[in-house]
Amino acid sequence: MDCKLNKNLTGECKYSISGIHSLWVLNIDDFQTYEFRDDKLYSEIYIDNIYIKGKWYELQTIDESKFTEKFANGGYTQELTTYISKFDSEIQAEILKTNKRKFLVLFRTNEGRYFVFGSDGGVPLTYTAETGTKGSSIGYSVTLSKNSQFPLFEVNPDYMVNGGGAKFQYRPIFEPIYCELNASSKNTGYQVATYALKETIDKGEALDINGEICSISGKKQAIVVLQGKSNPDSSKYESEGTFTPDSVLKGGNVVKKLNYMECRPEITGSITATPNLITLTRNVRTKNVTIYSQHDWKMIQASDKATCNLNEGGAGDNIAKFERNSNYGNGTFKFKNTYTQEEIDVKVQNLVLQSTGVDATGEQVTPTPNGVICSAAGCSIRLSIMCAGGAGTYSLSTNISHSNFVTYTANTNSFEIIVSESDIEEEKTAVFTLTHDTSSDEKIVFTVTQEAAKIIKIPDFNFLTYRYKWTAEDGRDLDTATELVNSGLVDASGTTIDGLAVGWNMKGNSNTAVTQYLIYGGDNTSSGNECTFIDMLALCSEENLPNLPDKIYVDVYCNWYGEKKNGYMTFEIKAYKGGEMVKDGYNFINEGGEEVYSGEQSKFVKAACTSNHSTYKTSYTYVCRITYDKLTREASIAIQSDDSGNDCHTT
Repeated sequence: MDCKLNKNLTGECKYSISGIHSLWVLNIDDFQTYEFRDDKLYSEIYIDNIYIKGKWYELQTIDESKFTEKFANGGYTQELTTYISKFDSEIQAEILKTNKRKFLVLFRTNEGRYFVFGSDGGVPLTYTAETGTKGSSIGYSVTLSKNSQFPLFEVNPDYMVNGGGAKFQYRPIFEPIYCELNASSKNTGYQVATYALKETIDKGEALDINGEICSISGKKQAIVVLQGKSNPDSSKYESEGTFTPDSVLKGGNVVKKLNYMECRPEITGSITATPNLITLTRNVRTKNVTIYSQHDWKMIQASDKATCNLNEGGAGDNIAKFERNSNYGNGTFKFKNTYTQEEIDVKVQNLVLQSTGVDATGEQVTPTPNGVICSAAGCSIRLSIMCAGGAGTYSLSTNISHSNFVTYTANTNSFEIIVSESDIEEEKTAVFTLTHDTSSDEKIVFTVTQEAAKIIKIPDFNFLTYRYKWTAEDGRDLDTATELVNSGLVDASGTTIDGLAVGWNMKGNSNTAVTQYLIYGGDNTSSGNECTFIDMLALCSEENLPNLPDKIYVDVYCNWYGEKKNGYMTFEIKAYKGGEMVKDGYNFINEGGEEVYSGEQSKFVKAACTSNHSTYKTSYTYVCRITYDKLTREASIAIQSDDSGNDCHTT
């Protein structure tokens, strides 16, 4: 049973019994990787190819050769024993050399199946030299034994038939950077090679499409390219196939690798914020947010809409306190897990709904803590509105005591209210509630109160006189102003006569288009009385009547030009039908007609200043408004209850 073993540990042993037909070993340093069937993992237990840099050495086997494998405690005990015959000095040198190394072991059974073991670190080889009696075999008893994490792998028989390993590889090229995307077109974290060069395994020499060395054939180097990509340089390379991101190329080379810096994946869940949307209001000035992170984290973006007490933190739960400030609106804070690079947002709604100013016009508008008081003559109010944060809009609700006495318009940055003249002797109120659409914590409650009117009803008449009476104890030199408000009539030049008052130093005194309807009795500079009358018969002439509004307004004002003492005057009103009006001193009397109304009202006149006449509408005390109905020829007089006007001696 002698076998000849040559220097390269190859040769054919004629004894191939006892289960193992052939045996090869490979220096473990020359092993690269397995290629499992269908590019699967080692659990497939079937190898299509073994990628190596060196070469296999064949050992002879005799009938005592055998392999055993035992599984225990999660691992495998594997042992192969055989006998190498024909001891000589040359073979002893090879054995001594190999004894210092570990090997990948490949063998063929008598049934023609191939198996391999030892890829996880290599299998040590031990031997015992044996010499027999004269004429007996001389050689080595060899043992290859290992404790392994892997079972015995079966090898495709074509592997050794084709020469025992691939002689070339495809080496992936990862430049330029190309990131793998998932079905949602998001980075997976992997960088994928766009092409791979065909070259020899041992020296890395370029190979052409026929597998010949390019420096000899003179042809372009062969490559394979990633599906969907093209040849990067057709002047240098020739494509012979494609691969996918999950391919394992010849040589066991994978075509993708982790690259979190350039191909950062869309990781979710490594950092969270609960809640991730907070709303701050005048009643809720702070909110806590739990920032959970699997690793260290830091704030990478702050917002001026709030303050946060934490800029960074460690793994686990971190309580961040967000506090309201005066920079109202919406903002975003950003936080990042510094390990996974995942980012999250905490959105802040710092709400505000407030009035930044109130503009009011009218005979008198008195501010109150939550609104205004408007005189019976009516007024106009404009609130400047600041509405910010969240939706940035507000809703309106109202509670109005009397219908149609106010109209209003809600705009983005303002709220406008118009209060019409009161026609009843009752106080009226309107409560407007503006509420932020994101939170009811932010609201404006604005109340408008209109004073009750003192209404005098006057039946059908032609002439109306009103006399101002005062004593020395009340004051000296009371001046008056009377004007048409809305007649729509014009003078000979086409200029409106509305707003041209008669009275001391008033512009209407010199306009004949005015003085035919409003007649002033003159200036009494001491105590006593003054008088003005309205000729409604002339005003509502057949010529004028179609052009007049249904309701004609006349306004009356007063001012103490001289000394103001008690400040009161008596306002006497008389109405006549028929006859004619005759001037009597500062007064006017009716001759030949019928008195249809007579009455008096006491009125305090606050206004007192020699310069008030130039701005009488705001500087004089507003006394009353006369409303004449041209259809019924009746009138109502609303005596104003406010104390409007400018007293320049006290202000």
